[in-house]
Amino acid sequence: MDTPEDVDRLVGEWSTRVTERARRFQIAQESVATLSVTESAANGAIRVTVGPSGIPTDIWLSDDTGRMRPAEVARQLMACMRRAQAGLADRVGAVMAETVGDSADAAAVVDAYHQRFPQDDPAPPSEAPTRLPQPVRTPAREDEEEWDTPW
Repeated sequence: MDTPEDVDRLVGEWSTRVTERARRFQIAQESVATLSVTESAANGAIRVTVGPSGIPTDIWLSDDTGRMRPAEVARQLMACMRRAQAGLADRVGAVMAETVGDSADAAAVVDAYHQRFPQDDPAPPSEAPTRLPQPVRTPAREDEEEWDTPW
């Protein structure tokens, strides 16, 4: 049976482990807060940097984008941003492995980034432009009067 000294020792060891783990997670949190990922597209004509939350912190377009169709610039920019966001999960994984080590909690953090920013690109938007419905012409006041008169 455990003596009071054994229980005190076990509680002390547990407390030390929890404190050390919390310290490592704090270091990981501080490191993740400084992360950024930059990706480029269109032979470097488009560059997007995202911060740790996945929100773009910088978007750069070279003069070469002026020779591209606006829809293509938009498509390339969005794909570039998604690649940068997906790269966050790998960077967070490296930080967690370095500071926290292999744990279920660290894996849960990395999995949350993978779910939020998946590696797979969604299907590209269709090339066909969306057409707005044509407005229905309502008759003008003089048109209404003509409808009432016989020919």
